[in-house]
Amino acid sequence: MQKPYYTIQQILAMDLPPIIIYAAPFMFALVFAEWFIRVRKLQMSYDGKDTFAAAAIGIGNVISSALLKGILFAVILFFYNMVPWYIPNTWCSFILCFIAIDFFR
Repeated sequence: MQKPYYTIQQILAMDLPPIIIYAAPFMFALVFAEWFIRVRKLQMSYDGKDTFAAAAIGIGNVISSALLKGILFAVILFFYNMVPWYIPNTWCSFILCFIAIDFFR
């Protein structure tokens, strides 16, 4: 069985499900619910500085997380294309990998 080699362009061209489309409404709804509960509970004492600080920390976390994940993905893709072995996508390989992860993690 021939091992497929992938580039970043090929992976970006794959038709993957847009998970953020499904997750974003829940995230925004929960942020709005938190704001609404705090305003209602503390009678409009919601501080604008708290909002800015939380948003800045959240955006910084997203940016640093995206950079780290992008670098990690590139390193993993590089080593995936370099290894000499290949595990095919069959039912027995999933069981074998499950057992290997269970014992060695």
